[in-house]
Amino acid sequence: MRQSARSTTGFTLVEVLLGIIILALGLLGLAAVFPLVVRQQRESQDTVVGVATGKGAEAVVAGNTALNSPLMSGGWGKVSWELYKRAFNNKNSGRVQWDEAFQQLGTLGAIYNDTGEFRVNSDLGLLNDVLIKPSDRVIPSTGSGATPQFVWDIAPSLAAPVTATQLPAQPVFQPLRVTVFVRRIDPGIRVPSNKSLGQVLADGRDGQGRPVYPVGANSDGTPSLDGRGVYAGFLKPEVTRAYRRFGASGGAFTVIELGGSTTEAELGAARQVSQQLVDVDGNVYTVVALPDETDQDYSAQTVLRRCVVIAPGLPAEYLQSPGSTGSPLRWQMRLLCTPQIPAAVTSFVVRR
Repeated sequence: MRQSARSTTGFTLVEVLLGIIILALGLLGLAAVFPLVVRQQRESQDTVVGVATGKGAEAVVAGNTALNSPLMSGGWGKVSWELYKRAFNNKNSGRVQWDEAFQQLGTLGAIYNDTGEFRVNSDLGLLNDVLIKPSDRVIPSTGSGATPQFVWDIAPSLAAPVTATQLPAQPVFQPLRVTVFVRRIDPGIRVPSNKSLGQVLADGRDGQGRPVYPVGANSDGTPSLDGRGVYAGFLKPEVTRAYRRFGASGGAFTVIELGGSTTEAELGAARQVSQQLVDVDGNVYTVVALPDETDQDYSAQTVLRRCVVIAPGLPAEYLQSPGSTGSPLRWQMRLLCTPQIPAAVTSFVVRR
């Protein structure tokens, strides 16, 4: 008897299962990358469009005849003089921190109220008041027919610290730095079938007659994301201390501690990675991480939850002891931010 042998090739069941597992892992890894790519593309697009929107806001502000009136009784002239007087009294820094700036501007009128109106009162009567509504600050404009995508807000401060030793007898205009925050409009705003988003924002009311804003905030200050609640205005977290990462003896002070009168809403907004924080000198800091360590003086977790890592670091002139690993600030300092991470932050100087 002869027995013929045939060579056969194929995959065993174990090999097939291993191949399926490897393929599944590869597909899962690829699927995990997609949301990140989409997010990065959107952030890049927002940055490009946001910068253009900021330039558009600058053009709108520069073309506002009421703001740029030569009279010191209204517009930028009145804002400049009031801030200058307050900064002159702050001998330790010659600056008006954001909480003081908004408080001082509040005497001129509500710089931003719960409805998001930017107003500067005039001594010459209501007709000379400066009023810029939220619907006037959306891009593209509500009357263009295009769908609005961004809204911008402005915050004025003095362009430079006051070093004068004597207050001028007559009001004198001082250059102002106007910081522009550009945010994407809330994605959850409900639009009736007979209206467009632009019409809803222009009316300031939804289909049921309730107030709606380009960006909304809940009662606790967190973003509502649907235009409801109140207008999501500025937050002003206080910086109490800064230190170098990992206890380094050199390098920038890139970790800041937010304390003092900082609220939970301000803390939550400031501790968002990619958040933009701005000081009154116009320096913009980006939150790049949340720290997982403290320096040799502070080791409690309660401190860590109030800290953020920023880039670039704080200037040495802001610190009491810039030669140490950690330092309190020379004066009370607040940073300005919005509940939502802005698409762009730009600034320009107003001169006469």
